[in-house]
Amino acid sequence: MSDLFKKWRKIRPSISEQNLLFLLYNVNSLNNHIADIDVLVNNHSPQICILTEIGKAVMKRIPHFPDYNTILQEGTNAFGEIETIPEPTSVGAVYVPPDSTPPFQFFTKCSNKPFYIFGDFNAKHTDWGCEGNNGSGNQIVSWLELTGNEMIIPDKPTSRRSKSIIDFGLTHDATGWHTEVIEDGTSDHLPILLQSPLCIPLTAVFKKTNWKIFIFFLNTVYEYWLSLVSNYDEQFFFIQFSEFLASLWGRCSTYESARQYRPPWPSHLVALAREVKALFIDKRSQLTQQKYESKRKWILKDQNIWNFVRPTFHSFSPPFRGLTVNSVIMKNPKDIVDTLANHYERHFAEPTPDMNNVIQQKYISIYDKIALLSNIPLDPIPINEERGGPLNSEGNYNNKFNITNDTVAYSVDQFFPPIKIICDPKVNEHKDAAKIIKELFKVIVDDFKQVNPKHNEVIGFESWYIDINGNLQCITRDVKLFIYLCDVKHIPNMILDAKITVVLPNNLPSQRFVIIKGVPITFSIDDVKNEIMNKYKSMYSITELIGTNNGKTRYLRLDLTDTNEYKQLLNSGLICIDGQCLHVFEYLAAPRVLFCSMCNLPGHNRKYCNFTFDRCRRCGEDRKNRDHKNCAISCHNCKGEHVSTDFRCQTVQNYRRDLIHYLKQHPERLPMDTHFFIPSQYRSYGESVLYNRRSYPQLMTMPPNRNYQLTNDEWPSLPPPARSTINYSNFTRSSSSDPIKNLQIQLNHLDKCCSIDEKKYEKINMEIKS
Repeated sequence: MSDLFKKWRKIRPSISEQNLLFLLYNVNSLNNHIADIDVLVNNHSPQICILTEIGKAVMKRIPHFPDYNTILQEGTNAFGEIETIPEPTSVGAVYVPPDSTPPFQFFTKCSNKPFYIFGDFNAKHTDWGCEGNNGSGNQIVSWLELTGNEMIIPDKPTSRRSKSIIDFGLTHDATGWHTEVIEDGTSDHLPILLQSPLCIPLTAVFKKTNWKIFIFFLNTVYEYWLSLVSNYDEQFFFIQFSEFLASLWGRCSTYESARQYRPPWPSHLVALAREVKALFIDKRSQLTQQKYESKRKWILKDQNIWNFVRPTFHSFSPPFRGLTVNSVIMKNPKDIVDTLANHYERHFAEPTPDMNNVIQQKYISIYDKIALLSNIPLDPIPINEERGGPLNSEGNYNNKFNITNDTVAYSVDQFFPPIKIICDPKVNEHKDAAKIIKELFKVIVDDFKQVNPKHNEVIGFESWYIDINGNLQCITRDVKLFIYLCDVKHIPNMILDAKITVVLPNNLPSQRFVIIKGVPITFSIDDVKNEIMNKYKSMYSITELIGTNNGKTRYLRLDLTDTNEYKQLLNSGLICIDGQCLHVFEYLAAPRVLFCSMCNLPGHNRKYCNFTFDRCRRCGEDRKNRDHKNCAISCHNCKGEHVSTDFRCQTVQNYRRDLIHYLKQHPERLPMDTHFFIPSQYRSYGESVLYNRRSYPQLMTMPPNRNYQLTNDEWPSLPPPARSTINYSNFTRSSSSDPIKNLQIQLNHLDKCCSIDEKKYEKINMEIKS
């Protein structure tokens, strides 16, 4: 029986704790950078987000972030208190404008108690890695020496405009804090992740007992215990019976999470609450009746009724006598009915687009482009995909990983850096910036159409904003517009009495650069650059690809702004430098892999991870336990001698196989104007490129390269570029014996394509003239 009692007893689970993760970010107008916050929260899942310089427009309509509570304060410093283990701690946010004194009167309120104040101090000092000192930095250093407080300093500069650390924290004790500056976002400040030593309870449990089973079991075995009373002495009996009750309580109980359940009330408390409620309702009814009777007696006395009665007059509503139209009263019923019918017919008619509205023009052109595509049926969408759940591929192939919407979007989406336009004089008002943007497109629209004659969409930025320096930051996802603006010859120097200068990016998008393979190391970059400049005048930049130098040769990346020169170089497939012919290949990026920053597994992000601690990519242990800069490298997925996120890992390779297989089955998820490279071990039937079939219904598949072997270099070798975009195999199979007939079919196909393009051109031309 003692062994049975031990098996029935349950031990209360230990309460686990989790360290708080902070996100500090100077958003520079939250309305313009709210997408940055969504990405950062989705990727890193911080418990507390501290946002500074959010702008006054947010006060009118506070944005909602799921699973977060918002504390917002305008013009002053906001402090809040969080419940941590072992004591409450004050957390504050502050923004100090440039050339202003930090609010030390608020900082001193937190003396003699735990506090943490984060924000943009705009303070510079050489003590925390800045190039120079300013007034705010000197004052903060003096205040720290006077009070004995400490700083939480990031390890890299936090400003995009200078090599200065101006976003940091003040605290009573900086022991155990770890910071990480993230190269992400479109603000002029970089976001900072701060791992704190503060702990909060993660799993609180309570004991939930099924008392009905407990009572049923006692009723079943009570006769057995009655028989033991006469056979044993009272001391032994009570010890055995008390152990039985304790073990039975554990057997009929489970430990539930306090976040999902609450312990039920005992039956006597439920009965007591019902009795109190009944007494309260009865007493309230009596008091209401007494007040009514006393008020009634007082009204009946003398003339007190007139203290409650008030004369009320209602406005007179005359009957319908006619309809007023243009100051004329229309009384004829037929005319009234016709007028109302015309009004509601216009009200519910199909809306007429405004051709002067840039946004409406853009979506009308997209609709016309979709209408001209061939009628290709789409694959049915499963119900779990419609609800936003995991996207399991259909067919004979069973995926080991769940391919979600987030992983698909991360693998195929491409974003360009913002285009910075420096204005002199600086722009402060939104309407002045809008005038400059409109005038810029008026100036370049004709030349842009000549450079890109097949570009039928309306040109414009996705969004733009004014940064803190009075310059314009413009964002676009149009590849042709982005490349056009990267050429300084296309941008005027003066617009509306304002001198403008475009800050050029380091490289062009992948749609405009090629890879030159096998360049000997004896050829310097400058020599190759001068040789190429003589042949291709639109060369933008040329750089060496990282990880391709084998001691004898290496790969070079060549960016070209001119479309014709880019296609000419790809079609030739060779480039001659100092008498040596080198092979040129088109660069196609493979679908990217989303890794979790907590468990290092592919296929999800930190927000949806069920892992309990941050895992080191090198050794697989908890990163908080010790320093992992020089720990032993052993993949915790396949036990190989590489980090867990390396593409040599078998788990990562299996996930890439599942992802590419899903994209093959769902090509409609791919962008309309982008191709993706398929590594050789994931190909089937000679396929080497992923593309959206609705955009390229007759694109010829690239021939397989049987000699290609996958390596672990950063830039994999690619097959030769396709010389044409027409699949001639559809014609040659049917009539390979008759070449003249085959040629005629091809010419008819080209005539059909030309007629479609001519109709599109005439339609757009008519819209522009109208």
